[in-house]
Amino acid sequence: WFPKYRATIVGIIAAGFGCGALIFTPIQTFIINPNSLTDLTDPSIMARVPDAFLILGGVMLGLQIIGFIICRERKVVDTEEAVDQSASENDSKINQDEEYANAANSVKLVQKSYTLKEALQTIDFYLLWFIFFCNVYGGDVCLGDRYLSIIATLSSAFNALGRVLWGLIVDHFSFKCPYGVLTFIWAVLFATFPAIGISSSSSSASAGANVTSPCANVTVPSALPYIYPVWVFSLFFLLAGHFVISPGAAGRIFGPENMATIYGLIFFATAPSSLGLAAIISQFQIAGKWIEVYESAAALCLISFTLSLFLKDKSGTCARASDICARACNVCRPIADEDEEKADGKYDADYFTDVPEI
Repeated sequence: WFPKYRATIVGIIAAGFGCGALIFTPIQTFIINPNSLTDLTDPSIMARVPDAFLILGGVMLGLQIIGFIICRERKVVDTEEAVDQSASENDSKINQDEEYANAANSVKLVQKSYTLKEALQTIDFYLLWFIFFCNVYGGDVCLGDRYLSIIATLSSAFNALGRVLWGLIVDHFSFKCPYGVLTFIWAVLFATFPAIGISSSSSSASAGANVTSPCANVTVPSALPYIYPVWVFSLFFLLAGHFVISPGAAGRIFGPENMATIYGLIFFATAPSSLGLAAIISQFQIAGKWIEVYESAAALCLISFTLSLFLKDKSGTCARASDICARACNVCRPIADEDEEKADGKYDADYFTDVPEI
């Protein structure tokens, strides 16, 4: 529908994920745990879970049905003027000659769309795949169910807003520079996240101002409830960019024709990534080892940052410094740069070779 603003439109559509959590998180909390009980195994909470599934599932089903009803394909409008059948043969020849002359000057080059086979033969596909694979994160703090519900709701708002803003950024600056900035800042936030509790604990201990958490036998620093949301909101804002920049990169590198299939294969990286993370959690006791957890997440983000330097971005406006990295991988790209642009489909190759002599 909007070929010039693909990333922005993807961001607006993807913002539905954030808006969904923004709306349903407080409803879910109100249905399941209206009294903000800290013991999540309480029988009263467990008894409300089946009803919550039925209520939320029914609402979502209704919204999906409405969405399918109003969804439609874009109609292709033929803007070319019909040929006047009543024109004289002489006038037709003159018009045809003028069209040949104008076509050579006005024809536009469009990006070649990679086939699935061609995409799998390029290094950019695997760079994007491993970037997607490495961008994982997790966390756990004891701050009370109602408080965390508020944080989750506001985080969803940042998530939704971030997807739209990152889409605008990609449409204006392409994908490579935003991807590098995102993964680097993401790594910094992950690396410093554990320091929030340490610094808050130190400052609170010196002032003697610790407050008791709703969680039993756990003392939470008084500054943590104020500093923690800043990092969480920032992390979710960057997370939003990850799911907008990736499809934008796939579309700009591989073209629009097979973009959905190619991006689907790239998105498949979340499957082994999630399975690997689940295997690690099941085999190792990570509770209380949050410094190691977040430092590992920061390391993965730095790996993603390094991989993003080797992506090819011909339309990037602020990625010149990393062009040497991208050119180093040209040997792994079967299609040369000069072959990636072709004449607009309105004119075929023979159109300009069979020009009649005037």
